[in-house]
Amino acid sequence: MMELNLPNLQYVLTHPNIHQCIIHELNNLTNDEISRGQIDVFKCLCVSAQTTSVIAQWLQKHFQHSNRNIRKDCANALGTIAMKLDENQLESMAELIIDGFKTENFSYIDVYANLLSKLSSYFNEKQSSHIFHCSIDTLKDTDKNTCLSFSKAL
Repeated sequence: MMELNLPNLQYVLTHPNIHQCIIHELNNLTNDEISRGQIDVFKCLCVSAQTTSVIAQWLQKHFQHSNRNIRKDCANALGTIAMKLDENQLESMAELIIDGFKTENFSYIDVYANLLSKLSSYFNEKQSSHIFHCSIDTLKDTDKNTCLSFSKAL
């Protein structure tokens, strides 16, 4: 619903007092307060570099949540706001994916592949190459089903 009214809310959301309130509330959210609906709203709150940065950090942190659906929603939200991320934030996302391929349980490899598919067009050549090599190294050590789930996610 908020997405439908976002053009009308842009002025309100960028008002200094409301902007600071949004950032304050985002910084105070805890793991217990996560809901899938909130993640959808976050995409709409990226009205400045500051809110985008806070939201990207929050999504990156909660992408490692134990709930698979929360992870998927975070990946989708990161894909939506990717065009607003700066080079450092994209580098941080690339590191998140690489770390996930290296250390994460193989049961989540499709979620990392999904995140990769959402962000890959925004990575520079060096980041893309590094992620590609890490994913190939990871897939060499997995079974056929894991490789299939990875390829389906891409």
